[in-house]
Amino acid sequence: VWELVMLLVAFITLRGCLGRDNANALLRGLAFIFDLAIAILSIPFQTAGFQIQLPQSSIYKDIRTIYQHRELDAKLIATPCCPKCFRMNPRGTIGRSNQCPFKRSPHSAACGTNLIKWKRAARGMSATIPSSKPIPTAYYISQSFEAWICWMLVCPHIEDNLIKTTERTRRATGPLSRMNDVQDSPAWFEQKPWLTKGGYRLIFSIFIDWFNPYTNKIAGKVLSCGVIVLHCLNLPYHIRLRLENIFVAGMMPPPNSPDVHTISHILEVLVADLSSFCGKSRLIPSAHFPEGVEVEIQVWPFVSDLQAACKCGGHEASRAWKAEKSLKKKDELEKLNGVRWTPLHDLPNWDPVRHIKIGWMHNWLEGVLQHHLRVYWGIGRPKAVSKRLELMDQDELMSENDRIESDSELGALLDEKMDYQDENNSDTHTGNSSNDSDNSDASTIRWSLYFAAGDDDDDDDDDDFFDNPQGDKAFEFRTEQLGAIRQGLEQVQIPSYVNRPPSNLGEAKHGKLKAELDLTLVASVLPLVMSPYWWDERASGQLDTEQLAFSYLMEENFNDLSAYSTTNNEADECLRHLISYRSSSHKLFPFVEDRPNHHIAMHVPEEMKFWGPTPGLAENSGEQLNGQFGRIPTSRRPRK
Repeated sequence: VWELVMLLVAFITLRGCLGRDNANALLRGLAFIFDLAIAILSIPFQTAGFQIQLPQSSIYKDIRTIYQHRELDAKLIATPCCPKCFRMNPRGTIGRSNQCPFKRSPHSAACGTNLIKWKRAARGMSATIPSSKPIPTAYYISQSFEAWICWMLVCPHIEDNLIKTTERTRRATGPLSRMNDVQDSPAWFEQKPWLTKGGYRLIFSIFIDWFNPYTNKIAGKVLSCGVIVLHCLNLPYHIRLRLENIFVAGMMPPPNSPDVHTISHILEVLVADLSSFCGKSRLIPSAHFPEGVEVEIQVWPFVSDLQAACKCGGHEASRAWKAEKSLKKKDELEKLNGVRWTPLHDLPNWDPVRHIKIGWMHNWLEGVLQHHLRVYWGIGRPKAVSKRLELMDQDELMSENDRIESDSELGALLDEKMDYQDENNSDTHTGNSSNDSDNSDASTIRWSLYFAAGDDDDDDDDDDFFDNPQGDKAFEFRTEQLGAIRQGLEQVQIPSYVNRPPSNLGEAKHGKLKAELDLTLVASVLPLVMSPYWWDERASGQLDTEQLAFSYLMEENFNDLSAYSTTNNEADECLRHLISYRSSSHKLFPFVEDRPNHHIAMHVPEEMKFWGPTPGLAENSGEQLNGQFGRIPTSRRPRK
C-alpha cells in the first residue's frame, strides 16, 4: 500500500508539475492520515483486551527519496557555466578572479562576467558576521545519454518496435513510392546497410529552441531559456513523440540566449556526450538481451526554426572561419560565405547542407501563412504599433542581394514550370487537388490533436507581419466582410477538442495567433466562409478572379505541405503551386517584400522527396515541450 501511495504522489508531482515543497507536504499529510486511521482502528482491539501492534506507515517524507529509491529521477549533470557566454567551468576550475576568461579571439577582450555569487548560510559563525559560501552563478543542466538509452531499452515495447523497424527496413528493397514517414524516404534507405548490420542502429533528430519561462511576450520581464531535444526516428510515428520517449539533452540557463559564437559552448557538451555512441557501438543491456546488445547512433537531421538553424547549422566553409584567429576576419568570412563553425561538424556522417531542415510549423504556419493573413489580406494588421513591429522584424528583412537572388530563383523556377507544361502538353494544376481536398479534414483533425498539448512558442523572431508603409494601397476586407468572417468562426462546426480562433479576429488585442489556430483557421474556416467575398457588388457582381486564384493557391499549398503522405509527383505539384503563389503575390502586392520564409518554402518540395512528408519531421513536439517547461512553477526564480 505504501509503495502505491508513494508512486501516486510521484506521478502527481511529475505530471502535474507539483513543486517539491507541495509534494513533501502531500506526503506528510498522507502519512498523518494513515497513522491516524491505524490508531483509530487499533482502539476497539485494545478495548477488548487484545494487545495488537498495528504497523505504522512507512511513507517517505521527501519526494527526492522516492525518486532515488525507485530510480525515477533522471541522471542530471549540473555544470557551472558563464551566464553570458555559456563557457563551461567544471567544479574546481574557477580561477581566483572568479571572472569568465572566454575570448572570442586571441586579441579580444575577455568576457569578464562574474562566475560565482555568495549565498548566505543557514547559520552564521558569529552573531554579527553571518557566514556565506560561494556558489556558481549559473548551471548548464544536461542529461546523460548513456543513462537514458539504458533506461529506454529496458522497456520491452520499445525494443519490440525497434526490432520491427529493423526487419521492415531489411525486407524493403528501397524507398516507397508513397512515403508516409521518414522511414519510407530515400534519406532513410541511404543508411540501410548501416541500419541492418546487427544490433540497434538508431537515428536521432535534434531540435533546439528557446522559450520564455515567464510565458509572456511583450509586457513584463522577458527571459530566454533554451532546450535541446532528441527524437528517435527508429520508433514508429505514433509513439516517437510521446514525452517518455523524448531525450531532453540539456537546458540552457536564463536570462540570456547564446549567439553564433557562444552556442558552440553548449553544442560541444552535447557532441562530447553523444560521441561515445557515434561511429562505434556500445554494449547496452536491454529487456530482450540482458547480457547486452550493440547500440550505435547517428544524429540527423537538425529540425528547427530559422533562428536556431542560423546559430547551430554551420557549413563546410565554416572550417576556415574556425581556423581564423582574428575576429574581424571571421566577420569578413561570415559576410563572404554566410557560414560559421559549429561543433555539429564533429559528428560522424554529418552533412551541413542536407541535414538542416527548417520546421514546417515555423516556416509555413507561423511564417508564410501568417504573412498572408496579416500583410496580404490585412486580417489583424497592427497599425498603432507598426513601427515597433517593424523594428522587431528587422532581422528577417531580406537584404538587397537576398532579394535579387530570390527573384532570380523564382524566374528560373518559372522557366522550369513552362518547360514542364510544354513537355506534358496538359494542365496539371488541378491534378491532385481533389485528393488533397479530400484529405484536408483528416489532416486538420490530426494536426489539431498534435497541437492539443499546447504550443507556447514565445519566440518573437518568427513574426512575419508588419504594417505596410504603403498601407493605403494594401488589400483589406471591408467591415461587413470581416464581420461575416467572425460570424462564420462562431457558426462553423469543428470537433470539440479543436481550439476555435478568437471571435474578434482582426483586432490587435488578441495579438499573434498560435500555429494551432492558424491551422484551424485556414483548413476549416476560411474555405467555408470566404467563397462569396471575391464578388465585387460595386462592379455589378464582377468576379475578382485574381484574388480567388490567390486564395485557392494558398489553400493548395497548405494541403500539399500538411499531407501525411507524399510522392515525388505530388512534391513536383507542390513546387508548381508555390511558384504560382509567389508569382500571384508579386502581381497583386508589388509593394510587399518577400521574407526569408518565402525563399525557404521553395526548397520544401525537394526536401519532401528526400525526407518524406513534412509532418513526420515537424518541430511541434519540441514546441509543446517548451510550453510544458514554461508552465513549471519557479516562484519567479527560473534559475532555481
